[in-house]
Amino acid sequence: MREIKRDIISGLQTIEHRSNYGRVRLDNGLETDGSSLDVYSIIEGDPTSASVRCERSFAMARDRWRVRIEANSKMTSTHDHFHVISTLEAFEGDSRFCKREWAITIPRDLV
Repeated sequence: MREIKRDIISGLQTIEHRSNYGRVRLDNGLETDGSSLDVYSIIEGDPTSASVRCERSFAMARDRWRVRIEANSKMTSTHDHFHVISTLEAFEGDSRFCKREWAITIPRDLV
């Protein structure tokens, strides 16, 4: 599903793209499920306001065993740099057993 939004007063334009991959059950009893969300936004006339946010979720289960991975990233920019912040979380059942975060700054180098 894709949705386009425009705020005439602020000039904010946003595109949201959602995908749900649906639950799939294989012959061996393994079930998978996944979804994604991408949000692109920019304020008209302000190129450094551009940002993109991506969210992913993927789960697997068989009988009583369940695991899930969630990943989120956001990229913004200034006149001189791109800024990327990402988070990765892993769950078994409802308990998070791993979380990792990254923050990266990349020079624009004429881009």
